[in-house]
Amino acid sequence: MPSQSTNFKIIFKAMLIAEILYLTASFFIPQIPGWKMFASFERLDFKLVDGNGNTIDHRPMLPTVVYQFSQYRILNFSKFACLKRDDRKVILIISEKEKYLFQGPSCDYQKI
Repeated sequence: MPSQSTNFKIIFKAMLIAEILYLTASFFIPQIPGWKMFASFERLDFKLVDGNGNTIDHRPMLPTVVYQFSQYRILNFSKFACLKRDDRKVILIISEKEKYLFQGPSCDYQKI
C-alpha cells in the first residue's frame, strides 16, 4: 500500500501536467482563457462633463491602479460620479456616437 507522501507526489505531478497542458492549449486556442487574455483587451477611454459643459476630473474618484473599464463599469462609475455632485447632472462621452446623460435624484441615465 503506497504511503501518503507517495499519493501526494502522484496527485501533484498529475495536477502539474494538467496545468502545463492547459496553459499550452490556451496559448494556441483563443477561446480558452489564459495568459493572452491579459495582453489584449478593449480599452474604453471616456470623458465626464457637467451640466455646464466643463470637464470633470474623474481621476481622484478612481483607485490608483485601473487596468480596464468595461462599458458596464463605466456606466456604474458615471452614476457614482453623478450622485456625488450637487447638481446631479453628468454627461458621459465614450465616443462621438456614444453619449449618456445622467440626471435626476437617482442619476438614471439615457443615451443621447
